Amino acid sequence: MALTREIIVTYGAYAISTATGRKLDGKVQSSRSHTTGTCEFSFYVFGATAVAFAAECVAAEAAFRIPHATFTVTQGGSTLIAASHAANTGFDADPEIVKADDVGDSGRSRRYTVRLEYGLPANTGAEQQVGIREVAVDVSYEPTRRRIVTISGVVTAAGTNSAREQYEDIIDALETAIFAAGDLDIASTARELVGEPTARSDTENKICEFSRTWEELIFSQAGSSLNDSGIVQQRLSISRRKEAPGDTPTAQRLAIIDLSYEAWVDVDVTTDIRAKYTAIRGWLITQIDTTLEGTNFYLESEEFEPYYDENRFTVNMTAKGQLAGTAILEQRITVDDDDAKGWEIVPTWSGDALTAYTYQGPRIIIRSVTHMLRVKGTYDNVAALSFAKAAIGEASGRAPDSAGGGDWIIIRQRPQATKLTVGLAGNTMDLTEINVVTQMRYVKKEAGGGNISPPPVVRGVPVSY
Repeated sequence: MALTREIIVTYGAYAISTATGRKLDGKVQSSRSHTTGTCEFSFYVFGATAVAFAAECVAAEAAFRIPHATFTVTQGGSTLIAASHAANTGFDADPEIVKADDVGDSGRSRRYTVRLEYGLPANTGAEQQVGIREVAVDVSYEPTRRRIVTISGVVTAAGTNSAREQYEDIIDALETAIFAAGDLDIASTARELVGEPTARSDTENKICEFSRTWEELIFSQAGSSLNDSGIVQQRLSISRRKEAPGDTPTAQRLAIIDLSYEAWVDVDVTTDIRAKYTAIRGWLITQIDTTLEGTNFYLESEEFEPYYDENRFTVNMTAKGQLAGTAILEQRITVDDDDAKGWEIVPTWSGDALTAYTYQGPRIIIRSVTHMLRVKGTYDNVAALSFAKAAIGEASGRAPDSAGGGDWIIIRQRPQATKLTVGLAGNTMDLTEINVVTQMRYVKKEAGGGNISPPPVVRGVPVSY
């Protein structure tokens, strides 16, 4: 009477049992760890004819060359091992079949030994999240002690989910727990996911390796309480500089503010990066105002550069603003004397073309004061004269070279005022460019006399005294 064994080993469509005519030899050995399971067993194949025997050998070796098939061991109808690739109870099976020298080998029988290794889902209950096989947290510090956190690990398929599906399902909860840990403790509003360089699944999507990078936020994104859900990896820099190309004292040049901004926009939130920029533009201008400590400024230039394929944009702005309260922003005063010495020259004819009679005539000295300035506010040409008074007074207090005892008399003034509104709409400043030219003549009044009245005129001809 033939012995019937209750144990049946099945790999894919290949079954080793009494019913299939394949005989298990000895015991089935198995092992399990957190990540893998192994099973090793030996069996005989038989054939009544040479052809049938060869076909059994080919079938056995072909069956255990197939990777990733479902593997089960049952006894008496009860399951001992169930490594179902489809159901994720065991996956990525990697079998090896060996035909060694054995006393049971003959022309119609052959003994094979199979070693099979397969992956196990991370579902023991000890994992941080179902499917997490391993996880690592790397915290690096910038010189400011701002933290850059990289979370990496391995997720297995679990339940009905593939590895990638399980990763997507659990990653948020996993990271929330990690950041809530006492030694890390970074609130959700104070961190931002800036990169996911790795989310790689294997051939059958049973194992997924991942890596994600987070940055700690210490400065507001576009006016939010640190994190703006649509903005990723914001980079804002503002430079404030002063220039002094040369002014007559008392001028206070405007400070120059250069703003540079770059941000990526989460495609799950919006792909309308123009609208996103419009929404945060006011906040960027506020940063200029803050850098200038709330003083008056105007926006001189604005450059918006969208990168549509990457869903990101850059912004460059230039603004000018006051750092002091003076109204005079630029100023230059130029004083020059035009001194006609008074020599009269009458040519003579003596055979030498250079000879001449000379005698002293009236000396005429004209002093010009040119006052150019740019001031905050709007002024007309009459009001412009008030800015020139001090310079005119200072210039009239100096006698010309080699002269004295006289007075300066203003003979001509030309005040100019150009009103300007500078800056882009919404951020402007009213300025006036002023240019006042004053001409004075230096004279000595005749001794014993003051100003004289003009002589009477008879029939359009002046009367001589």
